[in-house]
Amino acid sequence: MAQSNESLPRKEFNFRQLSTVAASDLTFRLCTYNVLVQDFVCAERYPTVKDTALVFNAERRRKMLVQDVQQANADIFCFEEIWAALYADIEKALGDDYSGQIVCRQDQPVLHNAMFFRKSKFTLENNYVLNLNRELSSMDDFPKELEEFKTKQLNTLCNHFSIMQGEKKLHLIVLMAHFHHRPDHDLVKYAEMSCLLNDLRRVTDKAEESSEDVFVVVAGDFNAQPLNQVYSLAMGEKPTMEALEQESMVTPEWLEQRKGWFPLYEKIYANTTPSFFGKLGSVYSVYTPEFERGHPKYTNLTDGFYNNIDYIFHGLRLQPTKLLELDHATYEKEEFLPSSLHASDHVMLMAELKFV
Repeated sequence: MAQSNESLPRKEFNFRQLSTVAASDLTFRLCTYNVLVQDFVCAERYPTVKDTALVFNAERRRKMLVQDVQQANADIFCFEEIWAALYADIEKALGDDYSGQIVCRQDQPVLHNAMFFRKSKFTLENNYVLNLNRELSSMDDFPKELEEFKTKQLNTLCNHFSIMQGEKKLHLIVLMAHFHHRPDHDLVKYAEMSCLLNDLRRVTDKAEESSEDVFVVVAGDFNAQPLNQVYSLAMGEKPTMEALEQESMVTPEWLEQRKGWFPLYEKIYANTTPSFFGKLGSVYSVYTPEFERGHPKYTNLTDGFYNNIDYIFHGLRLQPTKLLELDHATYEKEEFLPSSLHASDHVMLMAELKFV
């Protein structure tokens, strides 16, 4: 076990200013972080880790992650792959000014999603547990290779908050997500994004029954790169075979299979609400102009894979004012993640957003 007096490595949290903030502006800080569930931390999954006794130590990992959370000081936290012991540690560290909720994804019992919010900033108006695989059950023509997903739940959280701006009550919908991870599950993830957008529309419609001032954020680990069709659907772009050909890990066999499935992509697109098409932005799309759609080169860094798969999407009535800089020097010091300096194989994303 890690010694209680051990000095843990402390990160530098630096922010990039994106736009100005006046004293009268109302802002909030949101963080999304896949913390890497302890059950997955082993040499079989991460064979390049040299000091396994240090890097894989459960207590040390929890302490490092809690330290990250305390430094972040966000108003809303979205955690993917959180587990009970870490949830309890974070809940204790954040204290009485925060309220949290945790839900099991169900498809993999060790995986949980959680959301915390600052009670002195937001009031919780309503909360929802959504099954993002719900719409698969009615798809009779879904491929037999993926049939198992029609009966698997993929639970996530969606909270409806309110916040006062003078005498006006503003409403904020925050929907977090953690999609399936395997590249060959791309059609499943495409359907999950469709379900997410449809559920977001339903929750937003309910909030708009009492107010026109409704704002939205969607954040989490979507296991989809910026050139992926899943990301394209969030942007409202129609599926194309040309886009499929740009997917990572494409093989001739994979591509031939997707050609057969392509009518399903078109069907899912047609059944997706167009309410948010062209009305969502990605905070980190301004990070690396020369990379895929401007995003960072990675938010997940392992020996077998690295790319941008985590996002903070925002409605266009929210303006990003700051984003957390990614500490590449720390992430890459031991070549891959997790490491003795960073407890997860994902990086933390965080943004300050302004109501406009």
